Amino acid sequence: MIRLFNKNRLFNKARMVKLTHTMGLITASLISANAFAITCSYTVSSDWGSGFTSNITVTNDSAMAITGWQVQWRQNGGSTVTSSWNANVTGSNPYTARHVDWNGAIAPGASQSFGVQGNGEDSTAAIVSCRAAGANTSSVSSRASSNTTSSKAASSRAVSSMSISSSIKSSSSAPSTDSTFTLEENVTGFCGVEGSIDTNHTGYRGAGFANADNENGKGIDYAVNVPASGSYQIKFRYANGATARVANLSVNGVNGGNLSFAAGAWTSWVETSSITVSLKQGNNLLRVQATDSNGLANIDSLSISGNRPTAGQCASNNSAITLWIAGDSTVANGGPSCAFGWGRDFASNFNSNVSVQNLAVGGRSVRTWLYDVQSTMGSDGECALTTDASGKPVIQSRWQTTLSGMKRGDYLFIQFGINDGSTTCPRRVGSTAFMQEYRMMAEAARARGATPIFITPVSAIRCSGNTAVASRGFLSETINLGASLDVPVIDLHQRSIRLYNQRGFCPIPGGAVNASTGGAVGQFFCEDHTHFDLGGAKDIGGLVVQGIRDLNLPLAQHLKTNSSETVNVYLAGDSIVQSYTDTASANDQAGWGQMLQQQYKSNVIIHNHAAGGRSARRFIDEGRLNTIWGEAKRGDYLFVQFGTNDGHKTATYTLNEQTIPYYLEPSTDFKRYLSQYISGARARGINLAFVTPTPRNSAYCTGG
Repeated sequence: MIRLFNKNRLFNKARMVKLTHTMGLITASLISANAFAITCSYTVSSDWGSGFTSNITVTNDSAMAITGWQVQWRQNGGSTVTSSWNANVTGSNPYTARHVDWNGAIAPGASQSFGVQGNGEDSTAAIVSCRAAGANTSSVSSRASSNTTSSKAASSRAVSSMSISSSIKSSSSAPSTDSTFTLEENVTGFCGVEGSIDTNHTGYRGAGFANADNENGKGIDYAVNVPASGSYQIKFRYANGATARVANLSVNGVNGGNLSFAAGAWTSWVETSSITVSLKQGNNLLRVQATDSNGLANIDSLSISGNRPTAGQCASNNSAITLWIAGDSTVANGGPSCAFGWGRDFASNFNSNVSVQNLAVGGRSVRTWLYDVQSTMGSDGECALTTDASGKPVIQSRWQTTLSGMKRGDYLFIQFGINDGSTTCPRRVGSTAFMQEYRMMAEAARARGATPIFITPVSAIRCSGNTAVASRGFLSETINLGASLDVPVIDLHQRSIRLYNQRGFCPIPGGAVNASTGGAVGQFFCEDHTHFDLGGAKDIGGLVVQGIRDLNLPLAQHLKTNSSETVNVYLAGDSIVQSYTDTASANDQAGWGQMLQQQYKSNVIIHNHAAGGRSARRFIDEGRLNTIWGEAKRGDYLFVQFGTNDGHKTATYTLNEQTIPYYLEPSTDFKRYLSQYISGARARGINLAFVTPTPRNSAYCTGG
């Protein structure tokens, strides 16, 4: 039986607009089935005025697993769908989506989602029909309303009543409650946390609790083995002393449903509601991860009930990672001779666990890389896209290859913004459309468990006198969108300008780069101000590698280390650090900097500039820090330890016939002088580390 909501329970438009600001979701209509049912919901994830992205979620509300699904919906206000992911979408308003190979099966209580991107000012839609494979369903019309601000979100839902066919029944397994198995931290089956195992809150069981970093996408991994395929129930024991938090549970890389961790106290341990998932016979990999920047709650354990579950085998940390690259000629491999892009030899920076799929193509904007773009302007002010018989844009094979191949653990590097500034079609891309495509690509990567990375366009060599200056557009679009989506950004534009200035490329001999340009500029660039010779391409790739390190991406652990490359370490400090020449007596003193060289291989060179009796200020006043700045180069290291002499309130030293106190007020003066070490190191690309002073001996001992 299908029953509609009472009219008195419906919100009017004004109340619904207000509701979007607090809930971000509007339920336009709900039709529930009394027996077996699936629910389809449409949610706007982003709306930038002339376009949008939305997610459609299919939830199995029945007590039995389904093996396939189909959704039909209609976009409102003349808006059109331009692309999709995680579903096969056909038709032209109404659109029909069918499951793909890996997301057709949905366990009872679980969900699968797919995404669409569209053009038009109205991002709302109405679900027309929603059904499971082999099921009978009735079509239902609904309309979603929303406010018109940039933060609008809307949803329309429809639930179909259905009679589960015998084929559906036979394909699902009835849940078993033979036993309950609990996984604690640091035992077999606990595969790791992107954070730490902590013990600072009481009430936990086992070795501690898993505290994932408070970032979107950070999570905890488990492995479970089951003797037979079927449905199993999962709960998490958690504590949450902050606001309510949300997470997603994936099973073998497929969405298994969402979790909510209610607010409470850090010492109050409770269990989540049970979530039902489908596990395959044998080993299964489970992952719970945060879906926003609040992160996860503290997780004490995972409990799984069903047909005799046991600990499984964790995936190897050496699982293959593919780094997918989308970009233009400054990134592309190039041919047998100049020009070359930084992606050409990028794979050589990584160990054997990482492979690189460089799909960058010369002359491409982000849209010509993604789609077949026409040379005529469309009514929306953007270059028109070629569409197929169903009205969908024709996608380039390189993007389809990326979508088909990306998997959990992969990375998608995106760099455009050079050709996009063209004034004519097909390469011209407006600011809004540029961000729209970047957003779509990032969401498509995340939907597959991959990590998107935005890269600002590498700078051309443009000089203002003796200084290299900015030369590219779409910088704020890339950086600001990355910040709003929590996507890491490597600012290659600024890094490349800094490199050009360090190497003194400006002014360019002759005023412009051409085939006859010699010297360092001619060796770096290839006959123009934009494209690189092989050496220049490798150096630009090195800037991207440094960006990976600076962002502390997990990918950095797979970068090669060159044991033959010289590493310079500079030391600034006092007598605790300095090197002493008279070591004939066993009672002679030595600083730790004197012994540091013994801890490293021969390619690490220690440059110890520490001197006894120095404070953070005196070291600077005597020009010792400037000596380091004159010797050190980008990529070198500087260790700084002061704080012993800086605490003497009566001692003084003489410099240039002036008497200067050692004492520095810790909260003001001491910090101010240390900040000069920070700013100087950052300006020069030197890696800086502060070392706290060692404690004094004897006079401060409190025991025998």
